[in-house]
Amino acid sequence: GNSNIQGMRLALKEYEEQGWRFEVIVEDSKAEPTTGLRVVQKLMERDQVNFLLGPISSGVLPALRDPVDQAKVILSVSQAATRDTTGARCSRYIFRTTPTNYMQGYGFGGWIARNLGKRAYVLTADYAAGTEIGDAIAEGFTKEGGEVVNYAKAPLSTTDFAPFMSPI
Repeated sequence: GNSNIQGMRLALKEYEEQGWRFEVIVEDSKAEPTTGLRVVQKLMERDQVNFLLGPISSGVLPALRDPVDQAKVILSVSQAATRDTTGARCSRYIFRTTPTNYMQGYGFGGWIARNLGKRAYVLTADYAAGTEIGDAIAEGFTKEGGEVVNYAKAPLSTTDFAPFMSPI
């Protein structure tokens, strides 16, 4: 969050030194899709913004896709890495500056199979990014000849992982 804002302000400063003027409005989605949607609708409708930067949460990004696309407002995604929003449901108004969860997980899964072993238990966090990364790791792992013996998703609130260790 803060590093994105600082980076944006630094980039804008270079343009402001050349005479450009910007008004920066910062809002917080609180990593909740409904809050993120409400904030983006407010920014587009009431504040009439021309450009959006964010969100941080992969769980928020899918909720923003249709409203941003319909409003034809540019959204630069620098953190949320859900694949669908710039893949199958691509919008000409949404672009990313970082790899997707799938890109990261798929390559890692293949590397694990080639370098660490051919049998794996995949345990991931049960939310958009965790599921995409876990699925991609499993796919990359099996493509390289690995066998996923079990796949589990732990709720984000999990603090005791002992129940997830019994299949190992």
